[in-house]
Amino acid sequence: MDILTLNCGSSSLKYQLSRWDEKDVLASGIVERVTVGGSFINHYSKKSGKKVKGERGCPNHKVAIEYLGAYAAAIGKVDAIVCTAGVGERGPITRAKCLEGLENMGIVMDAKKNEMSVTRNAETEITGKSSKVRIFVISTDEELVMTEGTCDTHTNFTYSFQHRDHVNKARAEQLKAELKEKKGLADVIARIPAR
Repeated sequence: MDILTLNCGSSSLKYQLSRWDEKDVLASGIVERVTVGGSFINHYSKKSGKKVKGERGCPNHKVAIEYLGAYAAAIGKVDAIVCTAGVGERGPITRAKCLEGLENMGIVMDAKKNEMSVTRNAETEITGKSSKVRIFVISTDEELVMTEGTCDTHTNFTYSFQHRDHVNKARAEQLKAELKEKKGLADVIARIPAR
């Protein structure tokens, strides 16, 4: 499964295309200075072995995604998109703008699910019914990762979708309270597929 991870910051867009099953990074990069002028992209493709740096005006994250799309299209099919970190996990407006206009690539977001998907206590899915690409929102709570004791660095953190029996007790407790407050949140929580 090839997964495109989007780390949407307030003025940057970091991305990584990974072959999940092989734990292999196919491409990665960053679009810097989104919204502030003087935007540029640094892109690396394992396939070509090339690093590319280009200047491009990116007045918003949607334009940055379109710019990234040219590189991603050359790499091939994407099975899933993960929106994460800062704006990516907590900003439904920015997520909507980033994913807008990607329907021709089979990427369709459900607007209601997107609005509901603002939690740090569960991984959520905002995939639209006609989408060929699954879209997830995954929290990157580095502070929690470091205090949980399940990792030696934040990159080895265990998420609930990785192992069926893994339970983050602090997140589970907070999610229970959050589910009482937010009607509809339960409907967007990502489910681990049956084996």
